Amino acid sequence: MFLQFLVFWSHFDITGLEAKLFELVQPKEHGEYFVCFPVGMETGSFTYVAAVKGDKQPPGGVSLFQGEVPEAMYAVFTTPPADYADQGFVQTVAGTWRYILEDWFPRSGYEYAPDKVEVEFYDERCHEQTGAVMEIYIPVMKQV
Repeated sequence: MFLQFLVFWSHFDITGLEAKLFELVQPKEHGEYFVCFPVGMETGSFTYVAAVKGDKQPPGGVSLFQGEVPEAMYAVFTTPPADYADQGFVQTVAGTWRYILEDWFPRSGYEYAPDKVEVEFYDERCHEQTGAVMEIYIPVMKQV
């Protein structure tokens, strides 16, 4: 699954999809959401949606995702500030995920909530060349 995300991010950066989304939707404030819907247990596939916050209806030819984000309790993590130089921001995001899965979950008293969505949120803070941060929303429930 991690490899698929890397392929997606390479495509996202190369094609300028972010700039295209902002040009089409023209949001009032900066913010990109990346939503990962649950993995299909039979197929191992999942839906990963890129979105921008906005009120304007995009023109024809742009796919609108008509999915529902189920209600959930979320643990929210903000990555430590990082620089874009030498893949620093990418490594910091990966390190934050590693911390969540390997350190936080085992000690938290929470477990991953199945059939919910994960959300990554990138606002104007992630576009700083130095000190960039983003947020990761993980669906959780109290351990039984």
